[in-house]
Amino acid sequence: DGTTWTVPSDEIDTLEIVATDTNSGIDVGSYDISLTAISTESNGDEAQSSPVQISLDVSSDSDDIDQSTAVDDSYLVGGDTGTNLIGGDGDDVILGGDGD
Repeated sequence: DGTTWTVPSDEIDTLEIVATDTNSGIDVGSYDISLTAISTESNGDEAQSSPVQISLDVSSDSDDIDQSTAVDDSYLVGGDTGTNLIGGDGDDVILGGDGD
């Protein structure tokens, strides 16, 4: 929706996407996020990186996450419901919960 947030560099590792309503998580669906790093030079000028595009696909807890056909890097996160996480050809990161 064009919303912009500025996050100090020392807080980047703690960023989270959370629900703004009574939901226990964000809504199922696809989200596109654009990240741009901005630094302040010693003379006060600002320098910006090229934007990095991130596609975030949120599925329900019971859905397997299958990225086996993906050629780009994927970051797969599962909960504690026994979800199958399947990586693809990219340099994937796969994090599973304590489900069976």
